[in-house]
Amino acid sequence: MEILRVEHLHKVYENGSSRVEALRDVCLSAEKGELVAVTGPSGSGKSTLLHLIGGVERPTAGAVHIGGVDIHRKTRAGLAVFRRRQIGLVYQFYNLIPSLSVEENILLPLRLDGRRVNRDYLEELLCLLKLQDLAGQLPGMLSGGEQQRAAIGRALIAAPALVLADEPTGSLDRRGSQEIMGLFKIFRQKYKQTIIIVTHDEDIARQADRRVEICDGRLAGAR
Repeated sequence: MEILRVEHLHKVYENGSSRVEALRDVCLSAEKGELVAVTGPSGSGKSTLLHLIGGVERPTAGAVHIGGVDIHRKTRAGLAVFRRRQIGLVYQFYNLIPSLSVEENILLPLRLDGRRVNRDYLEELLCLLKLQDLAGQLPGMLSGGEQQRAAIGRALIAAPALVLADEPTGSLDRRGSQEIMGLFKIFRQKYKQTIIIVTHDEDIARQADRRVEICDGRLAGAR
């Protein structure tokens, strides 16, 4: 079952007389439960692609369909609600709120959306992330790997169909990186979530079901 379809995506950034084509006619799709790695050199457009898929930025042209919904046809407010409910975002630098506990950070998307907390699912998530004993701790008291696991919990608490991760292991050592990849594989299998990971790490890319490469804003190949 197709969860994601990207059609002829194009993104141009303009600043005065300067014009940069960040993405050029990119088309791709992903199935339910698929783990896809997006690779390519720095500045190739990988993160731009992820931001457009995630609704963080709007394309200059083209469409992004998630679960059959053309997300960029939504209003700004409608897209914000859709993103909270259907898309989980994980970044390299965690972006946790330092004054909130691990549990409060994880629950933030539900609080913002005014939704009821499923305590059974929360406890299951904390257990899978090995954070059950750290739920009351502040982010500053955690290791980098623990903070990234909390960020993953925040991305997954709404049980989104699609999880987008931008260099999620970039700040971690080899052991921490493998732990994070292990978690993504568990969630992909257990919850049938589609996961797209932008990475420079060849070892991480090899563990994906499929790999696509971006070069100079274009889809260079798949293997």
